[in-house]
Amino acid sequence: MTNPDDLTGLIVRNSVYPAHGGGYADVYAGILSKNGLTTKVAVKVIRAHTYTEANQWKIDKRLRREIRVWSCLRHPNIVPLLGTTMSFGLYVAMVCPWMNKGNLNHYLNDKKAELNLRRRLQILTDIVEGLSYLHAQPVVHGDLTTGNILIDDGKAQLSDFGLSNVMAEVRSNSLMSSTVGGAPRWAAPELYHFGTDLKAVPEVTKYCDIYSFGSVALQVISGRIPYEEIASDIHVMMEIMKGRNPTRPAEPLLSDEFWNFIVFCWNRDPSVRPEIDVLREALQILRYSCSEEALAARIIDADKPPEQEPLSEGE
Repeated sequence: MTNPDDLTGLIVRNSVYPAHGGGYADVYAGILSKNGLTTKVAVKVIRAHTYTEANQWKIDKRLRREIRVWSCLRHPNIVPLLGTTMSFGLYVAMVCPWMNKGNLNHYLNDKKAELNLRRRLQILTDIVEGLSYLHAQPVVHGDLTTGNILIDDGKAQLSDFGLSNVMAEVRSNSLMSSTVGGAPRWAAPELYHFGTDLKAVPEVTKYCDIYSFGSVALQVISGRIPYEEIASDIHVMMEIMKGRNPTRPAEPLLSDEFWNFIVFCWNRDPSVRPEIDVLREALQILRYSCSEEALAARIIDADKPPEQEPLSEGE
């Protein structure tokens, strides 16, 4: 396993302010100048307040290990790591290509009226292929959401895999300990334990990814985030504690067959969830069982009352 390229001093940031932010990191836009070429890049920086004097060495060591793993991955549906830099703070930052279409969550919202079922299933196929490649390495993503699936040139690519494992070593509190940071709508229930055991850290497995893929699939096909009717993540966690899955949206694109495919991923027993290659085959079968008319269909907000037709003259 080789170390990634050191790009320190080769990147000029576009702004002192981050372009995006997540649960534990900020993303800066910048221009990489190397070998006479310039490339727009994204620089992911772990927030400084995440580090303390006690955990600094542990986080940095684990982060560098996950970066070395990422640098070895090569797949069309995996965001490539271009290298690292020490120019954006006290700690190592990750550099990858800038994705012009942003993340899948924004893409689904921005293109909601344009995306037909064929395109939505192609996005899911991209995600399955990327996840299948990761699991074969073997690498567990650990934090799969529509926020860290990026879109570029019409293709979905996975990013941020393994970073949840870095944060798991230092994240805990008196009420809840978790390996995920701010993504309970997509995360597997076993990644949360509710209690007072501060030392217990749930294990992130490939079956956690399978559960999260089901939640991503729900959003991709229906256009609705999991637990959409619940505004607060805290209340989402309460639903998870009660063993309740996300409700089925009233969306015609979400047929019984697709809903059953999603629920297949959500079994509360991780060992009963399907392997990723089983999901890949099931998705292919669903895709080829759809008629051309069905594949051309777009989302309808079926749970909204229909707009009244304007009255014609004489009524």
